[in-house]
Amino acid sequence: MFYGGLGWDEVAIWNSDRRPDIHHELVATLYPGDAREMMLVVRRGAGRFTRHFKAAREIETGAIETHKDRAVPFSIWVVQGFKRY
Repeated sequence: MFYGGLGWDEVAIWNSDRRPDIHHELVATLYPGDAREMMLVVRRGAGRFTRHFKAAREIETGAIETHKDRAVPFSIWVVQGFKRY
């Protein structure tokens, strides 16, 4: 968010219990009915998130090498039309 120059009105934080535990959740919680097109980045198990949107399409998948013998998997999705938690 900060490196990309985005403001709080351009960010949505997944907060399924709707209780703010960190500042980001206080100012940018994702609420049902949000129709914006968004980028969703997950390490694994994307289905548990993408099923909450009217539309979701995967645009990239891969892994980021963190050590010679370790990599962190990721997938990037474009989602739109948040239904509910």
